[in-house]
Amino acid sequence: MNDTWIDAVATARWNRWLCRALGFATGAGCVWWWWDHSATGVPSPGIVATGVVAYTLYEYVVHRFLFHGRRAPALVRRGHGLHHRDPHTHRSMPFVAVAVQVVALITLSVAAFGPTDGPLFTAVFAAGYAVYGALHTLVHRDELTWPWLVRFRMTHGRHHDRPGANFGVTTSVWDRVFGTFEPADRVAPSVRLRRLPQP
Repeated sequence: MNDTWIDAVATARWNRWLCRALGFATGAGCVWWWWDHSATGVPSPGIVATGVVAYTLYEYVVHRFLFHGRRAPALVRRGHGLHHRDPHTHRSMPFVAVAVQVVALITLSVAAFGPTDGPLFTAVFAAGYAVYGALHTLVHRDELTWPWLVRFRMTHGRHHDRPGANFGVTTSVWDRVFGTFEPADRVAPSVRLRRLPQP
C-alpha cells in the first residue's frame, strides 16, 4: 500500500493546525451545548474528574498499545517510529483520524452520560488532548528551560531512550499504576531529545 499521502498529511503544517482547530471547536461547542442545556450552570465535579481520568488513561493506552504495540497496524507503528527517529519533525495524526475519534467520543459520551453531561465530559476530554498536544510540542523545544518543563522533558526523554517506559506525557500516574514508569533522574536535565538513542 502506498501511504506516502498519509506521511504528507501527517507532516503538513495545515494538518497540525486543522487538528488543533477541530479539538478546540469540539471543546468549545460542547461547553456551549452544556452551558445552554445545564439546569444549574455548575459543572458536575464527578463528570469533570471522570473526564480527566478517562483522557489520561486513553493517552496511556493509545501510546502504549497502539503506537508501540506489537499487534498495532504497521502504518501507525511506522508513523510513531518516525517521531522517535526524529522527535523535532512535527508529525500529527491525520485530521481524518482525529475527526473519527471526535464523532465516536461525542456519541459514546452522550450515550454514557446523557445529552447534558455527555458534552461536558467530551469538553474535558478535548481539553486533555489540547494539554497533551501543547505539552508534547513544548518538551521537544530544547531552547525552553522552564523548570517544570525540564521535568516533563526528562520523563519523556526517558521514553525516547527506552520506548517500553513512560508512555504518559501529561501524567505519569498510569505508568506508575501499570509498572512502566522509569525515573528520569538517569537522564541528564540538559538532554537534547534529538541526540537520544533510537529504538
